[in-house]
Amino acid sequence: MRRKQVKKTGGIYYKEKQIRRWLCFLACIFSFSAAWAGSGENISLPSAWRAQAYSCSHGGTSLFIEQGGSLLLEKYDNGGSATRRNVAFSMTKSLCGLMAMRADAEKIFSLDEPVSNTITEWRRDRLKAKITVRELLDQTSGLATGYEALYANGIQDKGRIAVRVPGISQPGSTFLYGPAHWEVFEEFLRRKLQSRGATPLTYLQRKVLIACGSDISGWRKDYSGNAYFSTGALLTARQLAKVGDLILHAGRLNFFRLIPRDELLALST
Repeated sequence: MRRKQVKKTGGIYYKEKQIRRWLCFLACIFSFSAAWAGSGENISLPSAWRAQAYSCSHGGTSLFIEQGGSLLLEKYDNGGSATRRNVAFSMTKSLCGLMAMRADAEKIFSLDEPVSNTITEWRRDRLKAKITVRELLDQTSGLATGYEALYANGIQDKGRIAVRVPGISQPGSTFLYGPAHWEVFEEFLRRKLQSRGATPLTYLQRKVLIACGSDISGWRKDYSGNAYFSTGALLTARQLAKVGDLILHAGRLNFFRLIPRDELLALST
């Protein structure tokens, strides 16, 4: 029997075929593209169909290309459909980044406030006491990645694990990609929202996704019901394109500014 190849990504194991399909689903980010970049380049329909052929031949399930506010091509192959949810992997971080900008605009927190003001158990740690919210979002907090601890099976409360991830460098000095920054941010926001009777996931859904005409199809959670912010969103191509429209319009939808323009620009650089 031929053994299936398995790939380890961030402490979670995915079949190689699933990863290839997801890479093709990433083509839906074309809806974020030329108008935002200001390049003046357009995607021709023949080029879009060539992209579809490549996607299909490599196991892709969803291809959604929007340009200039109009749909250029929407095609589903290999069992995909307009209603099929796809694991968004680390695009989850981008959704949570948009939500963070909205929360900052609503004065729920300041991007430059010390996280230890809320996660008080950090106050006696010489490194973690200085970490700001912005450094969590920039992934320059100095925390270790936390892959193995946060992505282990059967986690009851990932927030409690995340706040125990050690600091290994001075905050703001080093970029280190990993889940710990985002799971600490989720715990930070959970504590901030307790007095409002909301959770980070319900806040994200109400303030960003529903506001821009999308929704949450599903989300990975720990056994206490806390949503993973580093990976875990389940979205269709159409739902993700709605978020793309928000970015293309510089955080404004229907004459209402959902995300501050300057903060959105900072997210894209």
